[in-house]
Amino acid sequence: MSKFDINAIETFLTLAENGSFSVTAKKLHKTTATITYRVKTLESHLNVALFHRNTRQVRLTKEGEHLKQRLEMMLDDMNNLKTELVQIHQNIELSFDISINNLMYDKYTVSALLGFLSKNYPKTHFRVRREVYNGVWSRLLSEKSDFAIGAPGWTPISNRLDHYPMGELIWVFVASPKHPIRHYHGLLSNDILRQFTAINVADTSIHIRKRKGWLLKGQHEIVVPNLATKLAMHIDGIGVGFLPYSLAKPYLDSGQLIARQVAHPRANSPFCFSWLRKENGHITQTLATMIKEKHPIMWNFTHHLDLSKVSNYDKPTR
Repeated sequence: MSKFDINAIETFLTLAENGSFSVTAKKLHKTTATITYRVKTLESHLNVALFHRNTRQVRLTKEGEHLKQRLEMMLDDMNNLKTELVQIHQNIELSFDISINNLMYDKYTVSALLGFLSKNYPKTHFRVRREVYNGVWSRLLSEKSDFAIGAPGWTPISNRLDHYPMGELIWVFVASPKHPIRHYHGLLSNDILRQFTAINVADTSIHIRKRKGWLLKGQHEIVVPNLATKLAMHIDGIGVGFLPYSLAKPYLDSGQLIARQVAHPRANSPFCFSWLRKENGHITQTLATMIKEKHPIMWNFTHHLDLSKVSNYDKPTR
């Protein structure tokens, strides 16, 4: 018998579970002497005692506990291997990483998407990441993401990528009614705006040049990790800047924020769905088809976007 063959593993794990040589022998349809021999051979091969033995019971040593955990993990991997090979044969991705632009991220829409994917691809490991600005492109081009929702621009920045336009985000310049900018009216120049702190969300890009949301030369800036913090800081009167109009509107209506006209407004920002052109996995194909067929699970990510310029494509109905 090989020192570490399947019989030795089976014997060790059965004895560890039952704590009795006689019970183990009965379950494996072997003699007690055979079980004893297998265990002693394994211990001799590993040069450690795997069990504490007395007249009433057998229990694992700390070395035995460690071996049991590792062997169980190995057996789980072996059991999963067949499923994984079948999945690969069916061209279904074993893992799938989705990057979502911070501006498009909505927990309920994300939950609906993951619920759909988990139901249809129960063996795939899914991961969703929030990215800011060029962080979406960065993860996709470095092939650390399989699919992007809300990549900046109408078209991809590389011919390695396929895409489908989502629409445009409309911006509004806001501040708190407590902020000193409340004293200024009309079309505000850059010289006026430069004296106030700008609040920006940090670009998460690693491999591509980072972008600034809005910052004038010489202007003081505070950088925050997400859109929710930026919104809170505007409401608290800490700084000024642009917010998506759809996000700011409830706070403008309630009076928690005020809007100002500026001489150089921020242009609308176009976004698109994008994915690696070489990826032909089943999940990638499914998401691309859902986009082109206007499936609501995917197009709910465009809820706050203006679709009027998606002219060369059929727009989803709302």
